[in-house]
Amino acid sequence: MRLHTRIAALALGAAVAWMVGAVAAFASGPVIVDDGNGGFTGSIHKEYPPSKGTPKPTPVESGPSKDTSLDYLDPAIRDQIAKCLRETHDDLCYEGLIGSLDVPAVAREVVARLHLPDPTPQFGPDPEANQWHMLAVGYPLWLWTSGPTRLTTTASRYGLSFTLTATWESTRFEFGDGQSLTCTKTTPYSPTTVPGAPSPTCGYVYQQASPASGYTVRAHTNWRVDWAASGQSGTIDTTYSGARTVPVGELNALIVK
Repeated sequence: MRLHTRIAALALGAAVAWMVGAVAAFASGPVIVDDGNGGFTGSIHKEYPPSKGTPKPTPVESGPSKDTSLDYLDPAIRDQIAKCLRETHDDLCYEGLIGSLDVPAVAREVVARLHLPDPTPQFGPDPEANQWHMLAVGYPLWLWTSGPTRLTTTASRYGLSFTLTATWESTRFEFGDGQSLTCTKTTPYSPTTVPGAPSPTCGYVYQQASPASGYTVRAHTNWRVDWAASGQSGTIDTTYSGARTVPVGELNALIVK
């Protein structure tokens, strides 16, 4: 019976080790994080723009490995298991420690390490494209942030394999002049846009010029992250913020007779 218990525990350790090392394959995309401490890994699948409906997450393969080594476990978990074995000599140390993880708490750690799209505010027309390198008082601006609005990723931490889907929900723009605007849709400015046409989804018009130092425009992108791991699931809201300083001036026509 003792031998069977040890074999079962080693098989469990091998399965956990295999789960830490395995990451489901997605369409090409960058590895998002590996902090070397918590065994966090992952790859990203991007969608431009978000497709209709909720995509089915890529399944994470499961199954024990023939290798029964603990080398692939997170160092902190491995140390706890070793300590437990020294003190109790009980093979249930494996199951007790892995099973006692607070999955929602680990999910919050995983989400905190996600690399979501750059939240730096974008303007159209681009102020860098004109000879004054500024925005103009009274001229309609188009506002947005770059990157996809939906990301799907898998990640591993503390022996748990997570599937996460991050969905952009809104962006709050603060214009530096005391005004702000929250947009649930944005439209990037196109070179074919008729000059002076307002944005159909998210725009702003400055009413006064900025100080010489310019206005600091801030964008706060709000995301909903749905996660699933170890038979549990949940939703975490997170916000990314970026800023850009730009001068705003008045353009006056000079009539020469």
